[in-house]
Formats: sequence, structure tokens, C-alpha cells
Amino acid sequence: MSPLEAAYAVLRQNPLWRQMFELNPAIQLIIDPVSRVVIDANPAACRFYRYRREEFKSLLFDHIEVNALPEGDLGSESMTFSFQHRIRGGELRDVKVNASAYDFDGETLTHMILVDITKRRRAEAAEQDQRALSAALATTTAALNSSLDLHEVLDRILEQVQHLIPCDFINIMLIENDYAAVVRSRGYEQTVNIEEYLGVKLNIHSTPTLRWMIENNRSLLIADIATDPRWRQLHTTEDWLKSYLGIPIRMGSHVIGFLNLDGSAPMAAVDYDERVLQAFADQAGVAIRNARLYERVQRQAMLMEQRVAERTAELEYERRQLRAILDSMTEGVIYSEPDSNGLLQPRYLNRAMARLLGQEHQEDLYSLIARIDALAIEGSDQPSVRSVISAALDQQPVVSMQLSLVGPDGARVEASLTTTRVDSLSGELLGAVTVVRDISREIALERQRSRFVAQASHELRTPLANMKTRLYLLRRQPERIDTHLPVLEKATSHMWRLVENLLDISRLERGAVRLDLEQLEVQEVVAFVVEAHRPAVEIKGQRLHVDLPDEPLVLIADGDRLIQVLNNLVANASAYTPAGGIITVRALRVPEMDAGESPPAGVRIDVIDTGIGIPPDRREEIFQPFYRIADDNDGSGLGLSITREIIHLHGGTIQVGGMPEGGSCFTLWLPLRQDAAGGADAPR
Repeated sequence: MSPLEAAYAVLRQNPLWRQMFELNPAIQLIIDPVSRVVIDANPAACRFYRYRREEFKSLLFDHIEVNALPEGDLGSESMTFSFQHRIRGGELRDVKVNASAYDFDGETLTHMILVDITKRRRAEAAEQDQRALSAALATTTAALNSSLDLHEVLDRILEQVQHLIPCDFINIMLIENDYAAVVRSRGYEQTVNIEEYLGVKLNIHSTPTLRWMIENNRSLLIADIATDPRWRQLHTTEDWLKSYLGIPIRMGSHVIGFLNLDGSAPMAAVDYDERVLQAFADQAGVAIRNARLYERVQRQAMLMEQRVAERTAELEYERRQLRAILDSMTEGVIYSEPDSNGLLQPRYLNRAMARLLGQEHQEDLYSLIARIDALAIEGSDQPSVRSVISAALDQQPVVSMQLSLVGPDGARVEASLTTTRVDSLSGELLGAVTVVRDISREIALERQRSRFVAQASHELRTPLANMKTRLYLLRRQPERIDTHLPVLEKATSHMWRLVENLLDISRLERGAVRLDLEQLEVQEVVAFVVEAHRPAVEIKGQRLHVDLPDEPLVLIADGDRLIQVLNNLVANASAYTPAGGIITVRALRVPEMDAGESPPAGVRIDVIDTGIGIPPDRREEIFQPFYRIADDNDGSGLGLSITREIIHLHGGTIQVGGMPEGGSCFTLWLPLRQDAAGGADAPR
């Protein structure tokens, strides 16, 4: 027995030591700090290390101490440290050691009290691992969720997996219609044909590895593919492939794909953390789901955008079509909506309405609205057209009215307005469409027709009354037949001419007159008319002059109608020229530059008199039927109307003006070449 063992034997005889060492549940060891031999172990230490007490006495402390203390440390007076100790069987346990050195008769013993902290250390390690895992997953999640593009998400999944577990070959398979296809890969460029590899599709029910991961809902490690029956050899696989690790990509409890790590060397379970990889794969599943949802939303958005664009194009086409229809209308159209006060506010006016208001374009809506509001309604106390329509629409859905509108400049327009309500399903007024028609010309024509009928009746009444009187006198005075018969004949002739003229006007206006065209010289026609009128003119004490060029003026025209025109003009000139006055008939060629928009060249015929003249404001009216400058003229008032229609039928024009010295000048213009006009026969 060594001196140290002898000293310890004395110590063991102390009852207090026995109670403190033998009966204490704490793990305790007695160590020789020099030889590092275990001198003694209490029962608690034997149970912990799984050695018998006798076996301990042959053990070195270094046998159970994994991280051996340096030489001399066991002799320190007092120290506390944590190390891993190896118990029988090789299992490592974490312990906290409180060591104290005691001196017995010059010999030093080291007394160790140990506490098993394995569970605490493992809990701390697990907590630390969990924090590290959470941090890694947070980083991974941030990386995966930084993009919603599916291809970019797949690339980032591969990148993040390589951060978690070093690997040379990795791919992602996604499931579609019971088939898993490789959609992304890394590292295979030098080992397989990438295009062929990416085209591989595996049936998830007939491929053992994929079916196993789906059925077990966990990762699969095949350390050596040569010995595992679950491995299915692919035609693209080369000799380099030795091991396989597959992790299901899950979305909830549903497997949507796989992370596949192919190894060129055998792989052991300690080479990876299944928990970490599965958590990552689940995060990848969420990212893929989000990317797919985003793609679906993008497709839906693109489809919706396309449909909206198509519908917008359709609406734009319909809008342009509707606008073209509205702008081609001769009637004015106003679309209005009620404002906050219930007054209709125009939102659209077509081109005809803009022109009716004195503007060529309808883009300046506010200016047009101001022009509408500036219109006064003759005979109404309403402040504006809009207020009249708004008030009327409150009573009935469709309003038709005829208004005399007076502009700020005093111009009057006779307008027919028809307004229709546009109601919602609940009957609320949404807007109104007003169609405005300028009926000023219609009213003027109606007035002219009424005046024409009245004048025609008056013109017919006079000879009829004369005839009735003469017939009455003939019955009472048959012996005076020679007196009354000439009067009857004259009245009958007058009525005949009047009716013929009326029929002539009607036929000319309807285009029912067919011109008997022929080639003729203007000089001959003028000479014929002048000579026919010369006796009557000279009897009145008037002079008749003719001014004709030497060059023949050849026309293609209806000779009889042209004579009729000149007869009317010369007869009118004589009727309104006093004795001593001069009537001049002049003809000349009009060169192309003076013909304006007419045919290249023409003939101008002027009939000039020195009579009473025509006031400028009445020069347009003289071509109306039954119009006379002086009421004492016994003409029918139809000659100039007939004259104008005949000239227009020849494609010419007629104008009237005044002369500086007094009198009037009627100017005819006829084209030199007239192949056909007004449905007339071709020239002979």
C-alpha cells in the first residue's frame, strides 16, 4: 500500500467522511493528482459510470475524462469545470466538476464532486440548434420570398439547400398529373445530357423512392444505391451516382415535389439533419405555392387585361361608330345628365348641334353650353332651354316641342326638340337625349307655300271673277256679245298662261322637263328675241340696244327654253322701265379664269335696264313665285321663277344686281359645252 493509499485508508475510518462520501447521492471520486489514478469512487459514481468499485481502482482518470486536464491541474486547491466523461460502453455524458485538494500527512488527494448535466446541456444544445434552425429558416424564407417568379424561386431553393448541406448534385422535381419532372438542377452538366435529363418524367406511383416518400411523408436516404431495392436505375444515370437523399416538398400534408441530392460517394445519416432539410423543404413548398399562385394571378391578370383591352377596343369601336353616326346626322343631338340641382347638364353634342350653335367643332363643350344658355325662348318666361326641358321631363318621359330660339345677336332659329328620358331600373333620371332639328327652312317653305296658294288663288280669282261677270252680262245683254266675248277670251288666255306657268314651275322643280338640246349660236337667239320685242318697246318710247361679239358664241342648249328665258327678262325690263329708258342685251365669252368653279369657259348674257331698280334686300325674293316689284304690274309674277329653274337645268346661274346710274342688271352664265343636263336627251 502506497503512502497515499494509507493516508486515504485512515480518512475512510472517519464516520463523518463515511457519511459524506459513502452515503451521499452525489457522484464523488478520489484521484491521485500525480498518477491521475482513481483511488476510490462512491456508490453514486459506480452507478453513473457503470463500473464496480474494484474496477475503478485500476482506472486512470484520463480513461473517463474526454478532454483531459493538463498535467498538474488535478493538484489545485479548488477548481470548477465542465467536461464530457465517458461511461462504460462509450457513451458520453456532460458533467460539472467541483474539485478540491486535501493534504494528509504530506500526501495530497483530489476530491471531486460531479453533477450530471447531460440533459441540461442537451436541452441547451437543442435550444441553440432550434435558434440556429429558426435563423437559418428565416434567412431561407426571406431569400425564397424575395421573389414571386417561379423560375427564380426554384434557383434560390437550390442555392439555399447547398448552404444547409454541401452537395455536388441537386435537383428539384415537381408533381403534375401523377408525374414528377425535373424542373431545376445544379452540378449535372458534366455527367448527363441536361436537355435529356430535364425531360425525364417519373410516375410517382411506380417509382419506389418517390412512392416511399409520399407514403411515409418524410425524407429518404439511400446510402448505397447498388444494394437498396428501392432505387430505380434511369437511362440517364451514369456510374458516378452512388447515394441518394430525397426530401419531399410539402404543402400542408400534400406532397407537391421533391428535393433530390445525388451523391458520387456513399452518404451516412450523420451527414445531414433530416429535421432541418424537411423544415427547409416545407418552406420551399410555401414559396413554390406562392410563386404558382402568383403565376396564376399573373395569367388571370393578363387574361383579364387582354379581355379588358378587347372590350375596351370593342367599346372604342362602338363609340367611334356611334359618334360617326351621330356626327353624320343632320339633326343636332345633345346628351345631358342632371346636376346637383336637377337641371340637365349637357355632356355631349354632335357636330350638327355645334354648327347649329355657330361652331364648327364640338370639342369645346363649355363654350357650347354657354351658347345654349344664351338662347332666349320667344314667348316664354323660362330662363333657358335646359330649364324648359327639365321641367317638361318631370311630367312625361318623352317631350316634343317647337321653340323659337333667339340668339344674343338677334338671329332667330325655329327648332323642333324631342327629348327622351334615360331612367335607371328604379326609375331615377340618369340622363336625357335631345334631338334638335332646325325647321326654319321648313317653316319658311310652309309660309311660302301658303303665300303661293294664296297668291295663286288671288291670281286665278281675278280672271274668274271677270269671266263670271261677263257671262252674267251676256245673259242679260246678248246683243252685246261682240263687246263681252273679247274680254272673255282675254281672261281665258290669262288663266291659260297662269296655269301653264304653274305647271311649268312644278315640272321644272321636279326635274320632269326634258331639254331638247341642240347646237346654236347665242347671237341668233338674242337677235330673234330682240326683234320680237322691238315693236312693243318702241311703242312705249323705250330704246333697245344689242351688244354682241363678232366671234360666234356656240352653245348646246334648248333653243325654245333659252328664248323663253330671254323673253321673260326683256319683258320684265320693259315693264319696269319708263318711257325714254334704255334696255341693253349684251353677250360675251367668259374666259376660264373668270369662270371660277364652273366649266372651263362659258357665255355671259346681261339684260340691263334703266328702270326703277330692285332694292338689295329684295333681290333674292324676286325669284319666288308671284313676287312683283310693283303691284300695278299685270304680270303673273312667275316668269323669274321659271327663268331660274331653266337656267339651273342647263347647268348655269342667274344673278341680279344694280347699276351705278340706276336700274337693274340680270346676268346669265351658261357653259359653252353642255353634253347633257337635267335628264335631257343627248345633243343632236
